[in-house]
Amino acid sequence: MPNLIVEVLERFPLYQKAELDKEELIFFPSGLHELGFNCFCKRCDIETTHKLVSELRFRISVEKHPETGYLMDLIDNDGFFEFQEYFKAPCQKCRFEYITLSLRVFSDKSINKPEHKIFALKTGQYPPFNNKLNPDVLKVLSKEGRKLYQKAMNLYGNAYGIGCMVYLRRIVEEEVLLVLKNVITKEQSEVLEEIENQHKGIEKKKVYEFANSLIPETMASLGNNPISKLWDISSTAIHSMTDEESMEKCSDMIALLNFVLLQLQAENQSYKEIKRILK
Repeated sequence: MPNLIVEVLERFPLYQKAELDKEELIFFPSGLHELGFNCFCKRCDIETTHKLVSELRFRISVEKHPETGYLMDLIDNDGFFEFQEYFKAPCQKCRFEYITLSLRVFSDKSINKPEHKIFALKTGQYPPFNNKLNPDVLKVLSKEGRKLYQKAMNLYGNAYGIGCMVYLRRIVEEEVLLVLKNVITKEQSEVLEEIENQHKGIEKKKVYEFANSLIPETMASLGNNPISKLWDISSTAIHSMTDEESMEKCSDMIALLNFVLLQLQAENQSYKEIKRILK
C-alpha cells in the first residue's frame, strides 16, 4: 500500500483515483504517519523528501472488522470504508517549508460485498500540485506552444480535465503539424497545406488522417495512427465526457503528445545531421 500512496502523492493530480490492494489495508492507516515522498521544495529550490505528519493514529480505536480486518472506525453505518484526513508534510532538508494536503481512501461498495474495491485520491493540496513539465518537449514547442502546455499542465494538476484537453487540442492543432513539416519533403508539405486549406472545422480530422501517411517509419510501425489518435482522444474528451472522465484520458493524451513531438523532433535532428554530412 505505501508505494501506491506515494505514487498518488507524487504523481497524481487532485481527484485522480488509484486502486489500492485490499489485503494491505489491514495495516491502514498506521503506515501513513511519517510516510516519505518526493516533492519540490520552494525554499530548497529542488525536489526533496517530505514526510506525512498525522495525529489520526492517536484518535482511532484498534477494533477490527471480523471479516476484512479493516479498522471499525473507518467503516460507516452503510458498510462503506471511508477515510479522510488532512496532513502536513515538512521538507526533510530545510525543515521549514511544508505541504498541506487532504487524502481520501474509500470503497466503491459496502465492504460486506467481496467485489468491493478501495481507492485513494487527493482532495486538496497546497502549494498546488504542479505536474512536471517535460523540458525536452518545451524545447520543441514555440513560445505560444509553451504557454499552452503550461496552462494545460496547471489545469491537469487541479483536475480540470476538459479545460486541460482544450489546451492540449490547441497544441495538436498549432504545433504538431508544424513540427511534422520539418521532417517531410517540400512537396509533401505543400500537399499537406493544401489539404489543411480544404478541410476546416469538423472536417479537420481528415488533415490528421492524411498526416499519418507522412510520419517517419519509427512511428508508423506502431500501426495505430498516433497523430489522428491525438485528435480523436481530445475530441471525445471535450465533447462527450465529464471532467472526471476526461481526467482519466488526460494522462494518455499527455504521454502520446509528448511521444509524437519528441519523435518528430528526433527525426528532424537526424535529418539535419545527415544533410550536414552529405554537403
